[in-house]
Amino acid sequence: MPRKPLGVGLISCGEIAVKHQESIAPLRTVKVVACMDVQARAAKDMGARCGCPHFTRVEDLLGCEEVEAVLISTPHHLHAPLAIQAAAAGKHVMVEKPMATTEQDATAMIRACERHGVALETIFPRRYQPTVIKARQLVQSGAIGKVRLVTVFSLGHKKPSYWTGGFTGRVRTSWRQHKREAGGGYLIMNFVHNIDCVRFVTGLEADTVYADYDTFATPVEVEDAVAVTVRYANGALGTITGATFAYGGGPRGDHIVGTKGHIVLADPLRVYLSRPFRGKPGGRWIEFRGRRVDARAVSARRFAAAVRGRRQPEVTGEDGRAALRVCLAAYESGVKKRPVSVKR
Repeated sequence: MPRKPLGVGLISCGEIAVKHQESIAPLRTVKVVACMDVQARAAKDMGARCGCPHFTRVEDLLGCEEVEAVLISTPHHLHAPLAIQAAAAGKHVMVEKPMATTEQDATAMIRACERHGVALETIFPRRYQPTVIKARQLVQSGAIGKVRLVTVFSLGHKKPSYWTGGFTGRVRTSWRQHKREAGGGYLIMNFVHNIDCVRFVTGLEADTVYADYDTFATPVEVEDAVAVTVRYANGALGTITGATFAYGGGPRGDHIVGTKGHIVLADPLRVYLSRPFRGKPGGRWIEFRGRRVDARAVSARRFAAAVRGRRQPEVTGEDGRAALRVCLAAYESGVKKRPVSVKR
C-alpha cells in the first residue's frame, strides 16, 4: 500500500512559508497538515490556503498527531530554540537558511535531532537546480581541472519596505534590521545560499577568510555591503562581494575557474573548456539549459523520501553549519580586521 504523505507543520506563515506551501501543494508525498504564526491573521490565512488547522502557539502545532515534521521559516534567531523544541516532541525538522545565528546554536540543533532520533535538513534549494547539478558533474569529472578561483558577485536593490515587511509586505516586522535577530545582513541572509552552492559544486571547504562590511545606505544595524576574500583548503582563492543598495541591480553569477576551464553558475549555465572533453567542444563558450524545476518542491519531496526511508536528508544540519561558519568567520574578521580561520 502507498504510504500516506509526510505531514508537515509550518512554523511561521510569512512570505517564505507561502512559497513553500505553494511548492508542497501539488506533491503526493508531502502535505501541509497544520500551521502557526504569532500573528493570528497570517496563521488564519495560511490555514485557509491549506485547509488545515492554524494556531498562534507552537505548542499547539507540535501537539498535533498529524504533524510528523516541521518547516521553520521564522526570524533567524528563533530557528534553534524552535528546532530543539520540535525535536524533543519527536518531529523531524526542515529549517530555512541560515540554520542559526551562532555556531553554538547550530550544533545544539544537530545534537538535539540526533538525541531524539529525528531528521534535520537545512533548506538550500539551489542544490536541486539542474544547472547546478550539471556544474557539479563537470567539476567532479575533471572537465575544468583543479579549481583555483571562485568569485561570487551580486548587486541588488532592496527597497526600504523590505526591512519592515520583506519583498511582499505579508507580515510587518522589524527583525531583518537587527543583528541579534537576523545574525547579520546581506552575507548571512542571501550569500549563504551561494556559499553552500559553491561548496556543493566544488567540494571545497573554506579555510580562512578576510572580510569587511558596512552599512552605507540603509537605516538598519546589519550590513548592506560586504567584501570577503576566501582561501580554500586546497589553496584556491575566492571572493564574495555585493550590496543591497545598487539602484537597478546588476549582473549576478558565481564563477568557478579551474586549470582547464571556467564555469559561470547562472541560467543558462555557461562553460568554457580549454580543450574538448568527453564530447564537449573546447575553445569556446557553450551553454547548458536545464528543464525548469520547482527546487523547493524537489527539496521537500527528497526530505520526505529520506524520512520514510530512515535515511539522512541530502542536505544535512552539518551542511547548514558549514555555510554558517563561513559567515560567522567573515563577521569576526570584519571586527578584528584580520584573517580568521573557518572552523571545521
